[in-house]
Amino acid sequence: MTIVRELSLEESEKLRGIPLSFGMARPKLPSNGQAAGKSSRKFRVLTAYADCPMISLKLRSRITAPRVLIVDDEVQLAEVCRAVLQNAGAKAKVIYDGADAEQAIASFSPDVIVSDIKMPEVRGDELLVQLRDHGYQTPVIIITGLDRSKISIPRESPNLFALLYKPIEYDQLVRTVQNALNLLEAQQVNRLLLQKLHAETGKDVDFETWQENALATVHGEINKRRAS
Repeated sequence: MTIVRELSLEESEKLRGIPLSFGMARPKLPSNGQAAGKSSRKFRVLTAYADCPMISLKLRSRITAPRVLIVDDEVQLAEVCRAVLQNAGAKAKVIYDGADAEQAIASFSPDVIVSDIKMPEVRGDELLVQLRDHGYQTPVIIITGLDRSKISIPRESPNLFALLYKPIEYDQLVRTVQNALNLLEAQQVNRLLLQKLHAETGKDVDFETWQENALATVHGEINKRRAS
C-alpha cells in the first residue's frame, strides 16, 4: 500500500517560502573550533552543533523521537539540518552519500528521509528508485539547489513526499517533516483499523485481498454519489 503520493514540480513549487540563507542563521560551532577529526569517504565530519536556537518550532508526533535520516554530501548543510531537526525533537542521523542509504535504513529504521539530489555516487533520484524497488514505504523529502530544468524525478516515485529548493528555511524543513509524519501516522492508524475490521469480518480471506475488495467497494460508492 502506497504511503505517499508523487508531487508534481508545480505542486512542490508551492512549498517554497522566502529563502533564508543558512549563513545568516547558522548555529555556532563549538569553541574548540573545527572538525571532529573523523571522516566518511572523502568528507570530513563536522562536530554536531550543541545548540540550535534559530527556531522554536517543535515536531508534534505520537511517535516518540521520530527518526529522520539525512542524506547529503554537503557536510555542513547536512549537520545544520540535523541540528535543526534534533532541536525540533527528532532523532536525526546523517550520511553523506546515497550509496550508504540501504545500510543506514536497515540499522536506523527512519520514519522520514531527507535527501539531496546531486551526490557523487548514488543520487537522490536513484535513491527513490532503490526504495521503490525494495518495497520501502518511507516518505522522502528531496532538497536540491538545481534549477528546475535540471531536475529529473522518476515518474514512478511513490516514496516522494515533497521537493524543496535550496536555500530552505529552517521552519519550512520542520513543517515538511511534520506533514510527512502526520501522513505516516494516519496511514498506520488506518491500517490498524482495517486489520481489526478484517479480523472481525473477513477471516476467510487474506488481509491484502480483503483490503482491495473493501477499497473497491468504497470507491464504487463514491462514484455512485458523484454520478447522482
